[in-house]
Amino acid sequence: MRSARQDDLALLRQFGKPGFAYSGATPHLLPFIARARVVNQYDTPAYFRDDNRVAPHNLYADGRVLRAEAPGASTARDIGFRFGPPARWPAPARPWCSATDARGGCTGPGPTRTAAPPTPCRPAPG
Repeated sequence: MRSARQDDLALLRQFGKPGFAYSGATPHLLPFIARARVVNQYDTPAYFRDDNRVAPHNLYADGRVLRAEAPGASTARDIGFRFGPPARWPAPARPWCSATDARGGCTGPGPTRTAAPPTPCRPAPG
């Protein structure tokens, strides 16, 4: 959780009428939140504190409760993010080739136009 920022309201416009969960806001920002096209989720039972952590770094929210407390919020849609193992950065150089030999070396000159994606590999030694 974090406090509300005016930039949050500008970013949220693209999502219809989303739930807006935040831990607090400056008095100056409160009228902007009241006029924004969001479901204000400041005062909800979804928030809880972890007593094993030091405030203010111990405030959390239960997403299930947030969703239940915002029946008028727009439904989230898939925007393409996928999560998995972290990528190595920078990624190692890996030229694309059309086929590999038993040692994993490239045997083709480059990508081919087939239904299957090309195989990443390293050039064969020598």
